[in-house]
Amino acid sequence: MGQQADSRNSDSPEYYDAIGCLILAVLLAAVLGLWILYTNIAERFFCVEMPNGLLIGRATVFSKMHAGGGSDADIAIKYPDGRILRRGDGTISFYDFESMAGSYPSDDESKFNRFIYIKDVGLFIESEQPDQFRHYWETKKKEIFSEPSSNLPDSFGGNLHYTYLMLDKNREYQRARCPTAWFLPEK
Repeated sequence: MGQQADSRNSDSPEYYDAIGCLILAVLLAAVLGLWILYTNIAERFFCVEMPNGLLIGRATVFSKMHAGGGSDADIAIKYPDGRILRRGDGTISFYDFESMAGSYPSDDESKFNRFIYIKDVGLFIESEQPDQFRHYWETKKKEIFSEPSSNLPDSFGGNLHYTYLMLDKNREYQRARCPTAWFLPEK
C-alpha cells in the first residue's frame, strides 16, 4: 500500500511542476554564470590606445601573476599587433605625445631596467643598448626642459596599472579590441 501512495505522488502535477521549476532554476543559474564569465573575459580583450600609438591593457586573459590572489592586474604595454613591449610591475612616464620612458624590475631584484620608446625611432633598453638609450634619453630631456611646448601632454605616469586606469577613465583616449594572449608564462 505504501508503494501505491508513492507512485501516485510522483504522477501528480505538483511533482512535475517542482521538477520543471528546479530544471528552470538550474538553467537560469547556468546562463547567468556564463554571462558573468563572458563579460569578465571579454573585457580583457580591450586596450586603450596611448598617445604614442602603443596599447595598454591586460597582458593575458588568465594570468599566473595574480592567480594567487594578488590585487594588481597583469597590465602590459603592447604594440598594435599584440606583441608585448613591457608587462607586470613597472613605471612609465610620458615625455610627449610620441615618446615615453620607464623602468621595470630586472632579474636581479635589486636593480631596475630603464627603457625609452619613441614612436618613429623605436625602443631602447639601457642594459641592451646603452649608447642609444643614453642619446635618446638626453635628447628628450633637452627637448622638454629647453622650451615648454603646448604640444606636451599633462605630465603623468606611474605604475602600469595606475596608468591604465587613468587612460581608461579619460574619454580622450580610444578603447579598442586588441590582441590578448590566453596564457603567458609567469614572469
